[in-house]
Amino acid sequence: MSKMLNVGVDIDGVLSNFVKAARILLKTMFNGRPKDSLIQTTWAFSSLGITTEEENQMWRKIDSIPNWWLGHEVLPNTDLLYSLCNKHRVIFITNRKDGTGRPVDKQSAMWLTEKFHLFHPIVLLSNKKGPLAKALKLDYYIDDRPKNVLEVVEFHPSCKTFLLDATYNQECIYTNRVKSFDEFAKRLL
Repeated sequence: MSKMLNVGVDIDGVLSNFVKAARILLKTMFNGRPKDSLIQTTWAFSSLGITTEEENQMWRKIDSIPNWWLGHEVLPNTDLLYSLCNKHRVIFITNRKDGTGRPVDKQSAMWLTEKFHLFHPIVLLSNKKGPLAKALKLDYYIDDRPKNVLEVVEFHPSCKTFLLDATYNQECIYTNRVKSFDEFAKRLL
């Protein structure tokens, strides 16, 4: 039997299509903006013609919608999550914030159970993913946000850390990139 690994997985942008949900919300808030033809090339929504104040309004709106985090679509190429969870200890680490409705960690766990049929997924909330990865003694970690990936590398260099490719993280020069969650999971299965 192979060793059980501790694997950290971000949710939004790795498993959940946050960008699509956010764009739909923005369009309802700002007269159809952003246009569907625009491609998000930065972490912020400024590349879509959304100002910082409009983005802040979006976050306030998200906080006001009960259980907003339950409605997101699953990203493609995430089919191996269930198998990964059956073989290794998978901990979901997200920086989602509580709004209205159920606590966001509960919403996230409910979403993971509904979409991936996981039994009692462990969801932790943190914007300090590097120190958390070290405390959890993660062997592997995947995220779509360069800041988080670089922080995990800094605080826990022995963790094999991967950046999931996205249009909004191309400015980051990082060699351990994967095109999909399943590409990451295949390495561990």
